[in-house]
Amino acid sequence: GAGSSPDPMLALLKTIGIDVDTQLKDMAIASQFEVMASDMPMIDTVGVVESSDMLLAA
Repeated sequence: GAGSSPDPMLALLKTIGIDVDTQLKDMAIASQFEVMASDMPMIDTVGVVESSDMLLAA
């Protein structure tokens, strides 16, 4: 059964009993909010970005 699903995340969601078709619509909306939120200046976000930039530069 490993690799039988093209998206292991979807398989995981189905396994734990989430209605994937409904959730995907909600997730699409949520991801749009995340994109908008990522444009806002946030101290926590900046800290994460700086540390990931350092990892990329290493």
